Amino acid sequence: MRQLTLALATVASIAIATPAIAGPTEDFHKLMDDYWAAYLKDNPLTASSVGVQTYDRDLGELSLTEFDRQASEAQAILVRLQAIPAGSLSPMDQSNRAVLQRTLEDQILLNHFGQRQLLYSSLGSYHEALATMGRRSPCEPRPIMRIISPGWRSFRHE
Repeated sequence: MRQLTLALATVASIAIATPAIAGPTEDFHKLMDDYWAAYLKDNPLTASSVGVQTYDRDLGELSLTEFDRQASEAQAILVRLQAIPAGSLSPMDQSNRAVLQRTLEDQILLNHFGQRQLLYSSLGSYHEALATMGRRSPCEPRPIMRIISPGWRSFRHE
């Protein structure tokens, strides 16, 4: 049983680190899609602010364990990114690749500093983000009114 678990873990790590059989451009676009999906899941307030309603009921977890998990996830994505040769991408994708690589490297590096334990800075805080979320989130009042009160049309004054 232990050998089976080890074999499955090895296969999973190879699958994560190895790009798919498609070309470098397709691999890169898939990687960007995977990164964006993971980013929105890890940052539900950002997801809501850009109109993704999947995580509207979540605030996100603010624990050191979660920060470590996100840094490990960033490391796995960085390994996949480094397996895609930059020279085989279009100039625009090369720029996007460089930005994504720097973003991932910074996320991994910054996770090692004790400052990650502070949830506020001179640039803002988690609590401020909650207070100003209404200004940053798209809002469609009529669909919301339909959810709150199915008979909203009968109370509407023109």
